[in-house]
Amino acid sequence: MVYDRERKGPALIGTAWAAGLTKEQAEQALRSLTASPADKPPL
Repeated sequence: MVYDRERKGPALIGTAWAAGLTKEQAEQALRSLTASPADKPPL
């Protein structure tokens, strides 16, 4: 699970809760949430 400190619960990634993720999915979510704007892929 990816924890959102502001929400005090599971984070939302898009419209899905970040609960029940595999370790790889959680690591990918962490990288996307903590990447600088220059590191993020274009939309």
